[in-house]
Amino acid sequence: MTVAGRQLDPGRVRPRIPARRTLHDRIPVAWAAGAVIGWTVLVALAIAVEPPASDPQALPSAVETLVGTLVLVGMLGAATAFGARRRAGFLLSLAAGLVLFGASLACPATGHHELAGWWYVQLGATAGLVGGSVYGLRRAPAGD
Repeated sequence: MTVAGRQLDPGRVRPRIPARRTLHDRIPVAWAAGAVIGWTVLVALAIAVEPPASDPQALPSAVETLVGTLVLVGMLGAATAFGARRRAGFLLSLAAGLVLFGASLACPATGHHELAGWWYVQLGATAGLVGGSVYGLRRAPAGD
């Protein structure tokens, strides 16, 4: 084979590595299990530290219902994808994590809760969900 006027040694030519991973790629069991365990721990932590609302009427019930539905659909979709060991689980996890992170940011801004130490813990937990999803989406190796 000749490239740019030079003869290439076929023994030294490396096969091309696909530059792009698809969402349908399988991921290793350890990555899928780690994502599910991470979600379970961080969501439980975020829920456990949140106190009762100081003003339950601060957010319209339609907004709370929409946020809850988006998070639930994202979590169920991610759990299904992780069960099938698909990279798409990280994308669904990212979407649900962003909704939770936004809800955590909006909580004291809307007057739904008072700003206190629990908020920083919840914000850190939801940021961990987002960060872990991005990391898994970009770095999870292809599984068998």
